[in-house]
Amino acid sequence: RRILPALFLVIAATYPFAWAWMLPGAFADYSRSILAATFFVSNIFFWVTSNYFGPGDGEMPLVHTWSLSVEEQFYIVFPILLFFLWRLAPRRVQPVLVAAGLVSLGLSEWLADRASEANFFLAPTRAFELLAGAVAAIWCHGHPSAPVTAKGQALSAAGLAMMLAAIFLYSSATPIPSVYALLPVMGAVLMLVWGRKGTWAAAVLSWPPVVGIGLVSYSL
Repeated sequence: RRILPALFLVIAATYPFAWAWMLPGAFADYSRSILAATFFVSNIFFWVTSNYFGPGDGEMPLVHTWSLSVEEQFYIVFPILLFFLWRLAPRRVQPVLVAAGLVSLGLSEWLADRASEANFFLAPTRAFELLAGAVAAIWCHGHPSAPVTAKGQALSAAGLAMMLAAIFLYSSATPIPSVYALLPVMGAVLMLVWGRKGTWAAAVLSWPPVVGIGLVSYSL
C-alpha cells in the first residue's frame, strides 16, 4: 500500500516519454527496468547494467528504484530471522541484530574500494542501515515514552544535525555505503529514539511543508 502506488505512478508518468524519446535499445533497457522494479530486483538489474553516478544514468528513469528493491529484500529476510530469534533466543535478539549490522558495515567498508558498484546496489552491504532502525525500534519498544528532557532535546538535535551534515558535506565521491554512512544513519537513529513530540527537532520535521515533501518524496 505504501510502495506500489508510488512506483506505478512513476512508471505511468515516465512510460509515454520513454516511448516517444528513447532509441530502441534504451527503451528495451527501460522496459526491462520496469519488470525488475515491479519484482523488487532492480538493484541487481542496475548493478549489472549501469553506473549509478555515470553520465548515462540520467536517461534511466527508474534507476532510483534500486533502493526499493533493497528495502523489500530486507523485508522478506528480516521477519524470518526475527521469528527464529524470538523463538530460540529471545534475550539475544538485539545483540544478534547488532552483530549482523556490524558484519554488514564491515563488508561495506571492505568492498567500498574493491567492488564499489556491488557495494552500492546490493542488500548485504546495505543491511546495516536498515538494521540500525530495527534495533532502534526494539529499544523504543522496551522503553516507553517519557517526558522530554534536556538530554532528549540535545540528542535529537544532534541527530538532525548529523543527517543535515551528510546532505551538505557528502558528494558522489563519498564512498557509500561504508563507515561514512554512520553519520546519517546514527543521526536517524538518534531522531527515532529521542526525537519525540515536544523536542525542537521533532517540531522542525513536523513543519507542514516538510511533512508534505515526505509524503510524496518517492514519486516526486
